[in-house]
Amino acid sequence: MNESFVLRVRDNVDLAATAPLFVRGITTYSPLRYHKIDKGMKVGVVGLGGLGHMESNSRTPSPRTVVLFTTSPNKAADAKRFGARQIVVSKNEEEMKAHTKSFDFILDTVFGEAQSRRLS
Repeated sequence: MNESFVLRVRDNVDLAATAPLFVRGITTYSPLRYHKIDKGMKVGVVGLGGLGHMESNSRTPSPRTVVLFTTSPNKAADAKRFGARQIVVSKNEEEMKAHTKSFDFILDTVFGEAQSRRLS
């Protein structure tokens, strides 16, 4: 066993509530850190499921500008509440065009496995 990959959880922490944060750390925070996404950068987050919601809500206020892409206009209020600065309905061609080549990084949290790509 390699102890470099083990995290200690304090005794007074609710493990059921903490587990999703570890998932978020592995699947969303890691690519942001790996690609050195920092303050002032514009990040597009695709999807407002469990992972997308965690990234939108990762810091309050976020040092990054988070724009959430969703196919569901009814998720806009939740996305704003979770910390996204803007919401783009990906089915709306005009909204999509307005953001062409405007991101430093896009984190895709849909279809089961997070994907990421540094754009600059």
